[in-house]
Amino acid sequence: MPPAVNAPQRVLPIPMKSLRRSSLVALLLVLAVGWSDVSAAGAEVVFHGPRDDKVIALTFDDGWSTPRCSKILDILMERRVPATFFPNALYVRRSPDFWRRVARLGFPLGNHTTNHRDLVDLSMSDVFKEFDRDREIVEEITGVPMIRVARPPFGSYDKRTLKQAAAAGFPTLLLWDVASRDTSGSASDRAILKASLTGRNGSVIVLHCGPKVTPRILPRIIDAYEARGFRFVTVPTLLGLASPTRTRVERRPLAWAGHRTWTMWTPRWEPATTLAAN
Repeated sequence: MPPAVNAPQRVLPIPMKSLRRSSLVALLLVLAVGWSDVSAAGAEVVFHGPRDDKVIALTFDDGWSTPRCSKILDILMERRVPATFFPNALYVRRSPDFWRRVARLGFPLGNHTTNHRDLVDLSMSDVFKEFDRDREIVEEITGVPMIRVARPPFGSYDKRTLKQAAAAGFPTLLLWDVASRDTSGSASDRAILKASLTGRNGSVIVLHCGPKVTPRILPRIIDAYEARGFRFVTVPTLLGLASPTRTRVERRPLAWAGHRTWTMWTPRWEPATTLAAN
């Protein structure tokens, strides 16, 4: 979600012409085999994980304020709390060193599209390009493959969004069941904290890498959930998905990713395993 107040200087979006040129080969390959062969049903929409275990997944979207994102990262590292980031490629391109650090520390990166546009308003091909180009830019800069999870800007999606996400190599569309309201221009710290603490077993909390309030209340969010006996996990851990290694990044379209093997990599406080992609 875009910031409501205290926004930084506006960053120009990556032109669709650039997306069109860089994603043409990927799109043609998908068209060549047919949409149904890539994904008949489209991506699966997920709002939370299993309700069996007392775990919570913190997620951070966007990335428009690098100093505040850095504060968030420092808090997570100091408290040894796993989390998952969903940055937009235009912000990753603006602050490559920071996002390389995020990836190097083992925090999974998901797909939040290139330019944070409402995907429902775009054509099918442009939706595909938003996902595919985001993946391409973030992987090129960080050297780490994205997790196979996408999050549409504003939580806005339709059937076309689901099909294009799957075609771009993201079979899971993750939303959330706890909205922190940290982008609200009128909510108080107390109200945002209260909204953030409504999670239960398997909840996904959406926060943002940008607003002033987020790093300010994050320690209290962590304290409150830990006091209630919750354990924090990454999205791949919550959903039982692969979190790929930084040792190799394939440059071919993710529609063909089934032919490669990934080694899972996770923050040092989570065990690493090996998985062959299907």
